[in-house]
Amino acid sequence: MKLLTRHRIVAYAFIVLVSYATPTRVVNNQLTGDADLYGIGVRLSFYLQYGAAFIAKLMDLHDELKLLRRTMNVVALAVLVNAIISTVHGSFAVLEWYIVFNIAIVLPLPWFMPSFEVSTEDGKQAIEATNPTKNNAINFGLYLMLHSVVSAMQPWLYFGLLHQGYREGCLVRIFVYAPFSIYNPHWVAFGKTVSILGCLGILISLPLSLWTIVYGLRAGWNGGSPIGNIRRTGTLATVIKALFLGLLGISSIIFTEKTIQLNNIDLSGSPLTSASQLIPFLVGLFSLSAVPWAGLKAMRSGIGKEQAQC
Repeated sequence: MKLLTRHRIVAYAFIVLVSYATPTRVVNNQLTGDADLYGIGVRLSFYLQYGAAFIAKLMDLHDELKLLRRTMNVVALAVLVNAIISTVHGSFAVLEWYIVFNIAIVLPLPWFMPSFEVSTEDGKQAIEATNPTKNNAINFGLYLMLHSVVSAMQPWLYFGLLHQGYREGCLVRIFVYAPFSIYNPHWVAFGKTVSILGCLGILISLPLSLWTIVYGLRAGWNGGSPIGNIRRTGTLATVIKALFLGLLGISSIIFTEKTIQLNNIDLSGSPLTSASQLIPFLVGLFSLSAVPWAGLKAMRSGIGKEQAQC
C-alpha cells in the first residue's frame, strides 16, 4: 500500500472516531460502554499496531516503526478527544479513563521510548537513534504531549469526578493482575497521589514535548543528521528488551479485556461492521500486514547484497 493511501486512511479514521460520542453510563445496573473509545474495532486497532511494532522492532524495520508511531498517535489522539468530550457530557469517567489510559497511553509506550538502533556491519557508521530525526522526534513529542494532557486530566478526575456516572449499589471492578473495586480506598489513594505527581511531571514533559517537536521540524528542514556511532545491541539485551516489551503490552491488553469482561460492559451498539469500529480496525490490519512484507523485502535485499559481495 502506498504511503499516501495509508495516511489518508489514518486521517479518515481520526475524523470518523471524533465524529461519534456516546458516554459510558450505568443504565438499570447495566454498564453501557462508549464504543468510540474502546469498542472492539478501536481496541483491535491498538492491539494490531502493537503487534506490528513488536515485529518491526525485532526485525529492525525503522521506516515501518516510524509510520506505526504516527498511526498510533493519530488513533490515540482521536480516542483522547472523544474521552474528554464524553467526560464533559457526564460519562462514568473514572472507569472510562482507566480503559482509555491502558490502550492509548500504556500500550504504545514501548515504541516511544528513546533507544538506539543497529549500526552498519563495520560498526563505524551508525543509523540514527529512534528519536532524533524529523518523523520520530515529532512523533515522540506528540506522544509526550498526549501523555501530558492525560496527566493534566487526572486531578480533575480523582478529586472532582470520582463518582460521576456511578449508580449506588453497582459493583464496578477493574483488573490489575487481580480484580478489585474501582472505589477500593487504596486504589483511590494511589490514583490521587499519582495524579498530583503527574501534574508536577507536566512541568517537564510539556516543555520537552514542545522542544522535541520543534527539534524534529528543524531537523527535517535541515535534512536530519545522525548523532554518532552506535554498536548493535547484544543478543542477551535484545532478549531482555523483547521480554519487557511483550510483558508490558500483554499486561495492558489483559487489564483492558478483563475490566470490560468483569463489568459486562455492553458495546453491542457498535459492532465491528460499523464505521466507527471498521475504520480503526482496518488501520491496525493494514499496519500489521505491511510489516511482514517490508521484512521480506529487507531480507531479500540483504541476501542480494551478500551475494554481490561473494
